[in-house]
Amino acid sequence: MTPETEDKLADLLAGLRQSGKSQSGLAADLMPPDAASAYRVAAKVRDRLDREIGGWKIAANKPEMQAALRAKEPIFGSVFRNLIHASPATLDHSTLQHPIVECEYVVRFREGLPPRATPYSEADVAGAIADIHIGIEVAECRFIHDDAFPALSAILADGSGNGHLVIGAAIPNWQDAGIAEAVVTLTVDSGIRRTGNAGDAIDHPLVPATWLANRLNQDGMAIQAGDVVSTGTCSHMLLAKPGNACTGQFGDFGQAQVRFT
Repeated sequence: MTPETEDKLADLLAGLRQSGKSQSGLAADLMPPDAASAYRVAAKVRDRLDREIGGWKIAANKPEMQAALRAKEPIFGSVFRNLIHASPATLDHSTLQHPIVECEYVVRFREGLPPRATPYSEADVAGAIADIHIGIEVAECRFIHDDAFPALSAILADGSGNGHLVIGAAIPNWQDAGIAEAVVTLTVDSGIRRTGNAGDAIDHPLVPATWLANRLNQDGMAIQAGDVVSTGTCSHMLLAKPGNACTGQFGDFGQAQVRFT
């Protein structure tokens, strides 16, 4: 993929975001051939949008999800600061592109993790964390989910489906709170629709957060002080419809809520 083709795809994706639109499929000549080129396009999209990055999202932490996506590792994307909200939040469904709701733990960093010669350990990353919150990611996609839905590399170029992030309460004494075992349920309106836990989905929020710190460093990027990192779904995905009221219950840690008008 030439720099000129990367620019063309970045222009397309930035334009779709600015217009609030999505499209069916992607022309073959614009399809990134690999993850490296896709992430370069995603960076160019960020430059074109000129929005402040407030953090990052991670998905596909476990091998079974990576196999389903034909990915070799977890995937990541930026989260724009203007799309980060405190719970409870209300979003206008008509402005969203195929919004997918996922219950996730969100790590907030007190200190940055700049590139360095040796990888960061989990202990290193834990020492940089301010707190861990409960939350809901509202993922979006600039490609319509139809028969022409493109391959994973196009989604990586689109920020790995980044959208809004709703952040709830911080977990007291998160280091010893039993996050991995806590039951996570996603209720839509009055019915439970998804159930899971961090242990099965991501091991513990510290695990994907450490992976991300080292993965960003490979591309000369870094988690910054004040960034939040959404660490991957613990409840599986659910398509939100207009009028839905979605509640993520995280064991005894509380609820995160988002409503779609």
